Amino acid sequence: MDRTDLKEIQSLPGNDQCFDCAEIGNTQWASVSFGILFCIECSGKHRALGVHVDFVRSLTLDSWKSEQVALMKAGGNLKCFNSFKASKVPMAVTDGGGRNGLVNDSNDFLERYTHMGATKYKEQLLKEIVQQSKSVIVDPDSSTTTQLSDEEKDGIYRSARLDPTLAWHKPILPVITKLIALSVQVVFGFPVFPLLLLLGFARVVLYPANTLLQGICWLVIFIPLAGSFLFGRYLYKTIINDRCPPFKSAQNFLSERIIQGRAIRIEGKYDVFLPSSTDKNIHNDKKDDDDDNTKNKRIGLILYPAPMINHTAYSQIAAKISDKGNIIVVVMSMEPFRMNLDSVENETKRALQVMYELLTDIAPNYPVSEWTIGGHSLGSHLAIKVAKATSPGTSKAVIWGCITRPLDYKSSTLSLPTNKIDVLLLIGSEDKSVNSVPERNNLLTILPPREGSSGRTIYRTIPGGNHNGFGHYERPKNQKKDGKRTITLDEQQRIVVDETVQFLLGRTSSTTSSGAVDVMPKSKAAVVGAICSKKNE
Repeated sequence: MDRTDLKEIQSLPGNDQCFDCAEIGNTQWASVSFGILFCIECSGKHRALGVHVDFVRSLTLDSWKSEQVALMKAGGNLKCFNSFKASKVPMAVTDGGGRNGLVNDSNDFLERYTHMGATKYKEQLLKEIVQQSKSVIVDPDSSTTTQLSDEEKDGIYRSARLDPTLAWHKPILPVITKLIALSVQVVFGFPVFPLLLLLGFARVVLYPANTLLQGICWLVIFIPLAGSFLFGRYLYKTIINDRCPPFKSAQNFLSERIIQGRAIRIEGKYDVFLPSSTDKNIHNDKKDDDDDNTKNKRIGLILYPAPMINHTAYSQIAAKISDKGNIIVVVMSMEPFRMNLDSVENETKRALQVMYELLTDIAPNYPVSEWTIGGHSLGSHLAIKVAKATSPGTSKAVIWGCITRPLDYKSSTLSLPTNKIDVLLLIGSEDKSVNSVPERNNLLTILPPREGSSGRTIYRTIPGGNHNGFGHYERPKNQKKDGKRTITLDEQQRIVVDETVQFLLGRTSSTTSSGAVDVMPKSKAAVVGAICSKKNE
């Protein structure tokens, strides 16, 4: 870097002390992404974030490009500090330049620099340079290609290839909390709670000396405790041992999509897949007699992955849905546990926050007017609950590869007359988990009827499809339960994309041309019969 440029950058307000720890006189390292200076100790934490979050250079040891120098001149510690403060980004430095009680460890750095306020500031800083030099394009609607350095591209590939492990002690407290919450729902629900009150009254008041009643009471206490312990142990072992990585093809596809500007990864939160930037007319392929209001709607889909599956595994099918229907698709990350151990209320707040972030910060050029919540496998349970909690704002739900109802199904039923949610249920005919579900635990008992006056359920079976064909992953341990496909993965996902897009755009009818059949696979013979009758037509 030229000495004149170096002196100008160092003289910017606030650049005499480290942005992160307030150390004075040792700011020899810089964040090109945020235009700030910091000390050598904090530089290591910045580098650990990865170049897709923060690009770090030494002021004196590294070579600098002209556009990087321009970013540093346009930034400055004080300017960034004021922006972070206005956006309520958590910082360890106070207004007076001192330290507060924040630990300032690597987790704090990750939260600080992946915060929505930090991301917005980084984009604004880059836009300022664009307006000055026109050398870098950041507008997603621009016809020119975004210019990324090789290091930035490597950082994107590294981010997409992450498959984080989990320390053995991390799930213990969340699993215990989840078990307590489920136990409370069961104990204080109907008819369990009245029966327990009646049993307790009989034991204490009516027959205090009855040994049989005493034994029954001990069993009532012991059996739920033993069951909770065994279920908690199973849940813990699943979280630790059954984590499933995506195919490398899915990781590489996501990386290329991000580089093209057609996808955005919000680290640790979700991935966004954007429609083609050149397609300005929303759903312009709809029929002329379609309602004008429907024609101009922008549809959004929030998709929850199957338990224990890295959400990158859904990058290809999400992108295909986005391309085919001009739909914004958000694939939620369930890290670090890869299943929902939080309350439905908190998950609903997270979904609403995603909708707000997309509208205001992440993709303001793609305003969504109608949201759908979807899920794969047991991720569908969470999708149903969030869809119900956000109704009437959410009017549709998409279920892939799931036929079991949730344990707390009474709080998530969609079969009531007051329900206004339409449901698409897509199942693979070779999915072995479908036929093993008892009738009393069937998901159909809580879904709307086929021809409901308000909400309705549309059934589609994919001939030859299996359980894990909705994503790009493989679970060798669950191969028997997942079933073996008799069609290719691409063919199954083509049918899934066709049926899902038609449903989201409101074009689903009793007949289908995708290759799926309009039948619920209660038995393989029923599916075969439906396929044969369709061919005869």
